[in-house]
Amino acid sequence: MKAKDIGEFGLIDELAKLLPPPPQLVVSMGDGAAVWCTSSQMQIGTTSTALQNVHFQKEKATWYETGWKAKAVNLSDIATMGNLTAYADNHWTVSR
Repeated sequence: MKAKDIGEFGLIDELAKLLPPPPQLVVSMGDGAAVWCTSSQMQIGTTSTALQNVHFQKEKATWYETGWKAKAVNLSDIATMGNLTAYADNHWTVSR
């Protein structure tokens, strides 16, 4: 099975079947992201991908530019859910 054959939402559905939901799930996995509670805060997870020859062409963009775009798309998913990132380097935390 290839992601291009089942599409974004088909891939999300397949992943949801494989992964148990995190404890204290607030918003389930969907188009933007999933949100869950830990003992001290709410956390958000998102994984938008950047596909070669769909979202970028390696001949026209550097790896840095491609990574920046992938990061921006994921941060945008978080923002569309009405959340803000506290920082966006190696770890992302969410504040409301």
